[in-house]
Amino acid sequence: MEFLKQIGFGAIIKGFIIFSFYGFFTVGYIHFAHGLDAELPKGVMATLEGPLSLYTFGWLALVGLILLLLVTKFGFSHIDIESRTPKLAFYLAVPICESAIALGVVIGATFFGIALGAHLLSAINWTDIILYPVFYTMAWAMFVFTYPVCMLVIYILDQKKTVRLNLNIATALYILGVVLFLYIGLPWQSVVEIGVMMAVLIGVYLILHWRLSKS
Repeated sequence: MEFLKQIGFGAIIKGFIIFSFYGFFTVGYIHFAHGLDAELPKGVMATLEGPLSLYTFGWLALVGLILLLLVTKFGFSHIDIESRTPKLAFYLAVPICESAIALGVVIGATFFGIALGAHLLSAINWTDIILYPVFYTMAWAMFVFTYPVCMLVIYILDQKKTVRLNLNIATALYILGVVLFLYIGLPWQSVVEIGVMMAVLIGVYLILHWRLSKS
C-alpha cells in the first residue's frame, strides 16, 4: 500500500515497541519507588501521563478525517499519490491524519506496556493490586479508535482493487473483533459500544462507496 509506505509503517511499528517498553518500565519504576497504590509526585504522574493525550488524538482524528472527506469529495475525486493531488488532501488533511494515527499508536502502546508491567508484577506476586485488566482494555480501546482512521485514509487515497479488497477483509475482522469484545463483557463497555458504532459507520461508508462507484 503506497500510503503505508509514505507514512512509514516501519516507523509506526518501532514507535509501538518503544512506547510499550516506556509504559512497562514506567509502571515498574512506580511500583519499586512509590507503590502502585501510592499518591505519586507530579513529576512521576507527568511522566506516566505524558504520551496519553486522548483529547489530542480525538481532535486530530476528527479534524483530519473531515478535511480529507471534504477535499476528496468523500473519496470520489481522482487521487494521484505520486503527484500528490489533490494538494489540500496531501498537504493538509493527510498530515493531520498521520499525526492522529501515530498518536493513537503511541497511546495504545503505552497502555499495553503498562498492562504488561502490572501483569508481570501481579504474576510473580510482587503486588496485590490488580491493574492490568483495565490497561489491556484501554490498549484495545485505542486500537478500536485508531483503526478506523487508518482504514478510511488508506481506503480514500489508495484506490487499487486489491487494496480495497484487503481493507474490506481487515474491516470485517475488525468488526468481528469488536463484537466478540462486547460479548466477552470486559470492562469499559461504553468504549466497546463506541467501537460498534465505528464499525457500523465503516460498513455504511463501504456499502455506499461501492454502490455509488457502480452507478
